[in-house]
Amino acid sequence: MGRIGNNIMHTAIHRTIIMALALLACGAILLTGCIPDITPPGDGSPADNIADAPPSFSGSEIVVKDINREDFYPGDEAKVTIFLKNSGGSIAEDIRVELEPGGPIEIPEESAVIEIDALMPGETGSLEILAKIAGGISQDSKGYIDFNVYADKAEPFNGSADIDIYGVKEYTHNFIPIIGLHAIEDKIKIPIELSTTNFDILCQTLTDFGYQTITFRDLLKHIDHGRALPDKAVIITSDDGYQDNYTNAFPVLKKYGYVMTVFLVTGAIAEDDGTRMDNTVFNKRTNVTRPMLIWPEIKEMDKYGCEFLSHTVNHIHLALTDDEEVIYELTRSKEDIEAHLGREVSLFAWPYDNYSEEKWPLIEEAGYRGAVRYWGGAEDLRTIDLNNIKRFEFNTYVSPVEYAGYLGLFYISIESSIKNTKIVAGSEFEIEYIISSNEDESVNISSLELELPEGFELIRVMEDGYISRFPALSEGIFMWVGDQYNIEARSSINVKLILKASRPGEADIGFRATAYGSYIEAQDLQLVV
Repeated sequence: MGRIGNNIMHTAIHRTIIMALALLACGAILLTGCIPDITPPGDGSPADNIADAPPSFSGSEIVVKDINREDFYPGDEAKVTIFLKNSGGSIAEDIRVELEPGGPIEIPEESAVIEIDALMPGETGSLEILAKIAGGISQDSKGYIDFNVYADKAEPFNGSADIDIYGVKEYTHNFIPIIGLHAIEDKIKIPIELSTTNFDILCQTLTDFGYQTITFRDLLKHIDHGRALPDKAVIITSDDGYQDNYTNAFPVLKKYGYVMTVFLVTGAIAEDDGTRMDNTVFNKRTNVTRPMLIWPEIKEMDKYGCEFLSHTVNHIHLALTDDEEVIYELTRSKEDIEAHLGREVSLFAWPYDNYSEEKWPLIEEAGYRGAVRYWGGAEDLRTIDLNNIKRFEFNTYVSPVEYAGYLGLFYISIESSIKNTKIVAGSEFEIEYIISSNEDESVNISSLELELPEGFELIRVMEDGYISRFPALSEGIFMWVGDQYNIEARSSINVKLILKASRPGEADIGFRATAYGSYIEAQDLQLVV
């Protein structure tokens, strides 16, 4: 390869062609070149000292980008660009660039070493090769590409690019509870608020049942690309953008390693504490005044991993508003958040849950992927509608002992069986209930209830079952009450009962369990006597 020089144009052109061909042969492409303007040494200029300096590659760097999308996924191809710069005072000759991938990154052997004839002082150039991310990665992983540059009379230079790779995995749990909150205050004043203490209990409950928080950004990446989610995913949200999200909720989130999504009323978000606004900006009828977030607080939470999406500019009833104003409210709030945080805003939450299918066409027109309701219960990823994403309304009315049951954080099944194939009036027969859990954590059953139809009698409880004591009778319901009924992880408990029917006919027997304030009903046992 020839030198690039200022005074021999044909040599420069010849060198560029040869260099490009050589790099193509080894899997690399020269993208750019820069011929520096160097004052000839010896005239007393600063170049005299620079010329005495050896070549140096300080300031060179490596950049890796996925070819087809923003993030890296298993099986993707990545473009690796090495930006070389001779920042020294003399020509760099016999340059050798060595690439070393790590983790699930693969580089063709012929592209791992690139040789370049020379770079003049101040000259820059860029090289490209292709890298491959290994397939079959089901968990988020990290990879890297190190590069080392060697040349005559130059100190070796090294750099590195770290690569975050998203795993791809089916979400077998199917359901994701999305929790809808508002203000989180030490002392609540209205039921829609949640106390800081209870917010801590909520996070502890989620942790106890093995749930990890994600953002809507994570959810969309799973829907679009199959990005691996935690085995049990939950999204914690708060509407409006109260300052207590920063002062009260944020420390609790960090305690548990959790993140949350805040839907901002951007017209109430100020630039600094001196201009901080309160909720009366968008809610004139409230008797409770709460300060709102400011952008420095939002940016700190965003840097940590929390997510900020739109709740319009002025918290208006979108379903009752003309289309032009709806577009303004949605686009302006989206632009405000994106301008401050540099992240795409793909979803918004309907203020007042004032939802209308007639406004659905405006969602895409305003640049959104979808919209979030305040009601509806657990979201099922098998049937999710991005225009109608459901949440659990969550406030003071929900008791902490009911959190797990209310949010459906566990799954319990009850199976029943009859030992006797034929039931005769006046004779005894045996039934069994098996209460099973497929959770990885133990589940506490606070009560069991048996409801017998008229003409049936509970004779005894078999001692070879998990539950062997006779139940109490209250208003015609047999009840086992206590905290001692604990189902271990992925296990079951049972109760065996001896009954007697006094007369022939058809009858249904009812049975249910209570866990964390929630009833789990068994299918009625249908008998023919």
